[in-house]
Amino acid sequence: FDANGGLVQAEARIAYADQRTRGKDMIQLSGGSVLVSWIDENTHHVHYSLLSKAGSTWTSGAVFELTPGYQFGAINLSVTSDHYDHGIITWAEELGNRTLNYALVGPSGNMLTPPMVFLSGTGLDTNAAGQGNAPYDGQSYISLPLLFR
Repeated sequence: FDANGGLVQAEARIAYADQRTRGKDMIQLSGGSVLVSWIDENTHHVHYSLLSKAGSTWTSGAVFELTPGYQFGAINLSVTSDHYDHGIITWAEELGNRTLNYALVGPSGNMLTPPMVFLSGTGLDTNAAGQGNAPYDGQSYISLPLLFR
């Protein structure tokens, strides 16, 4: 939509054979493209694609699969970026939440780092919606300032 509410372009769709997805997340990279990632509802594998804009038209690139062979499905997907304009996709293993995984994607959609575990253990906790995945040891800490009386 433009500033007056007029339609500039209809929605852009990613060509993906299976329409049943969950855990979708996306981020606009500083170069203007949008990294979109999701979990296939049937296979429970992680996929991503890059939307790019030419003029006022958005187009989608190829669809890539990220799920490694050692993993039993994916949950809690999160997409963010770094200051180099790389996309960072993170997710937890679905079966028992035993691994927290990531993959690094370049600004043109190419995979820079293949999917790999960056934290493993039993019962890892992540954000239930996947937003901003980070390791959490399941304990709470309270730090109080010292007060002199």
